Amino acid sequence: MLYKLPEFSKSLFIVNDFPPILGGQSTYFYNLWRHLPSEKIVVLAPVVNGYKEFDKKQNFEIIRKKYLFNIPLFGWILKITIPLLLSLILIPKRKLSIIHCAHILSTGIVGLILKFSFKKPYIVYTFAADILGFQKYKLIDKLMLITLKNAYKIISISDFTKGKLIERGIESEKIIKILPSIDLDKFVPNVNSKEIIRKYNLQNKKVILTIARLVKRKGHDFVIRALPKVLEKVPNATYLIVGDGPYLNELRKLVKDLKLKEEVIFAGSVPNEKTIEYYNACDIFIMANREIKREGDIEGFGIVFLEANACGKPVIGGRSGGTVEAIVDAETGLLIDSTDTTQISNALIKLLTNSEYARELGRKGRLRVEREFTWQRSINILKKFI
Repeated sequence: MLYKLPEFSKSLFIVNDFPPILGGQSTYFYNLWRHLPSEKIVVLAPVVNGYKEFDKKQNFEIIRKKYLFNIPLFGWILKITIPLLLSLILIPKRKLSIIHCAHILSTGIVGLILKFSFKKPYIVYTFAADILGFQKYKLIDKLMLITLKNAYKIISISDFTKGKLIERGIESEKIIKILPSIDLDKFVPNVNSKEIIRKYNLQNKKVILTIARLVKRKGHDFVIRALPKVLEKVPNATYLIVGDGPYLNELRKLVKDLKLKEEVIFAGSVPNEKTIEYYNACDIFIMANREIKREGDIEGFGIVFLEANACGKPVIGGRSGGTVEAIVDAETGLLIDSTDTTQISNALIKLLTNSEYARELGRKGRLRVEREFTWQRSINILKKFI
């Protein structure tokens, strides 16, 4: 049974990861909310570099406040208290009827408090790693479950994430799966990438690409370890890494130790609108994602695989978490054990030395994205809850 919204209602979306912040979650949230009726939504997001230029281009209301601070515990408290205080003002002022919370253990707690203070229903979004990452901390885990069980609905990014929710005792009827989708007008094949090729001297190179935050579970390290074997068969292979993060120094050291400084390029972060050029400059996209069990860190889906497929590129991903829904093995790409460097190198060599097979995977990948991952399908689901 759906919560009965007033004839004219507005939804408040409280989010930490939102453009111009880069990343899969940020992209997911932005593409969902920018397609909703602008008169029915208000987004509360943090102040970050470049936000003014970004917000000017949007047709919906974004309220920005500074509440992201890189201070353990204190920063987490501020991520709750500042959006909460702002919400207490916004709810009566904007006549908001329902709260959408992008993160279980920050904005979700805001929703929990608002439920009991304003009798407003809230919806929580989940990505697998947020469900698994705190199980060893009993009090935090209990708070997470209270937040989930009091939510009106829970948005799941994949069947894998939905399964993890059910394992934790969440009723299946409460969970709504909304898969990531792709802007098919933006991510297209044959975009001019000469600037990227010139900038990184990629002429006559076989380009392997990863676009992802530099954290352990994304698997850059295992791709780097697999590269020497790839170079034996494909000596003109180059590994282009786009993204930034806390694992950068370890990856640079690994490249130095393996004497791969000429073959591995760290491009750093790039604006969202530029990623299309990087996808089109590559021959293969790879993200050798894996589960970091000790930290409960796992890939909930992997929207980058869809973006690469939409550009007509074959993809390689780890057989872990929600990636098995993002890639159809041997049809749109290859799934591998991402902790096995032999499997990684064999998959790369297979696609780099068989261009016809690689093109066919990319072609089928594009067709699948066109068929199954349009934002209209996702928006039609979400519209019921705004």
